[in-house]
Amino acid sequence: MFSRNRRGSLVLALLACSLLAVGALADLPHPVTEEELEREAAHAAGHGEPTEAEQRAIDIEIAREEAAEDAAHTAPPAPPPPPPGTVLAIVGHSRSVSMGRSNGGLLRHGVPIPSDPALLVKSESRGEHYGTAELVTLLVYGAHAVARSAPGSRLVVGDLSREGGGRLRPHRSHRSGRDADIGFYMVDPQGRPLPAAPGFVHMTAQLVGLHGGHLYGFDVARNWTLVEALLSHPEVHPQYLFVANPLIAALLRHARTHGASADVIARAEAVLDQPRGSPHRSHFHMRIFCARDDVPSCEDEPPYFPWVPRTP
Repeated sequence: MFSRNRRGSLVLALLACSLLAVGALADLPHPVTEEELEREAAHAAGHGEPTEAEQRAIDIEIAREEAAEDAAHTAPPAPPPPPPGTVLAIVGHSRSVSMGRSNGGLLRHGVPIPSDPALLVKSESRGEHYGTAELVTLLVYGAHAVARSAPGSRLVVGDLSREGGGRLRPHRSHRSGRDADIGFYMVDPQGRPLPAAPGFVHMTAQLVGLHGGHLYGFDVARNWTLVEALLSHPEVHPQYLFVANPLIAALLRHARTHGASADVIARAEAVLDQPRGSPHRSHFHMRIFCARDDVPSCEDEPPYFPWVPRTP
């Protein structure tokens, strides 16, 4: 059992801590003096009921907790984050302009690929990773969609355009900031998803490929998640996703068997394409339509799609 003096000391310490913690609140009673605390503590040592000073400290603590609770309920909510993938969210107020056609144009105020945990830039030192704000937005948006569904995934990004556009060897296009080469998501020989591909891996019709002496597989699920995201952005619209026919067939088969919407599948059937003479077995080549703000400086060529707004 506590002695009278020890019990009084503990009561005094508890009261002092409570009062010091709330003494700065101007609208609450002024804290009691040390002499009052000692007097009340001595009285409390022989009585079971709270002393006046003890009760005052309790009341102050209750008032503080109630005030904090009220503030939590009445404080305005934090503003929501910008919608993922919007131009404003990714590149701020940059005003890029794609000029001319994809195979004969220029790029003004090119936007670089940002440093992002969901992206892995291939051959960073070449300085060929600039695009329009819209292209960069769409790449980040697609990479984040995959990373949300499969945490740790990183999208390998190859050439876009030079900062000012123009000829970019060995490409025939990539001149006006609207083209990007994108690596595939890969699995290891046991079918386990790899965080990032080692580079651009040439795929056979059986969806496997060798790179650096190692065997890799085409991750159909994650690559479809990427395609679905790229085709679902509300502002930026791909015109082409060039890739080899066996990979297109695998992606569409996966989409149909896993309940993808008929609208997205129809878009994928229109946009996924194997170009003649360049089957694109190691990467996607994505080209987006001109941003409406860039017209008429930017020049689209057919095909056009009904879901893409057109500026006369």
